[in-house]
Amino acid sequence: MHKNISEPGKIVGKRLSEIIPILPKGGIFDSIVEVSFKRRIYNGQQRQDTPSFRFVGVYNEESDQFHIYLTNIQADTLGPEVIAWLYGVRGDIELHFKELKSKYSFDVLKNKK
Repeated sequence: MHKNISEPGKIVGKRLSEIIPILPKGGIFDSIVEVSFKRRIYNGQQRQDTPSFRFVGVYNEESDQFHIYLTNIQADTLGPEVIAWLYGVRGDIELHFKELKSKYSFDVLKNKK
């Protein structure tokens, strides 16, 4: 069930912290957004960039909050629920690697590549 913000103009130019409270409770928010930022200085020049990303918000009933994902995965490739699941699994994998490195010295194994 995808829900839209009743007035999309309310999110233009806003920070994420301003958008989350106006998302409709329950369901999913899936939209394309532009993110403006300044790149680091290179050869004495700094330039502005505004790439487009997919903004996915999946409401989690247990935590009573939206889980927000900013991704370049296209909507015709993966649905919002799958993106939420994949990012959750990714977090678990990163925690396991952190444990392997800290407790079992996994990061000092000798390898050729």
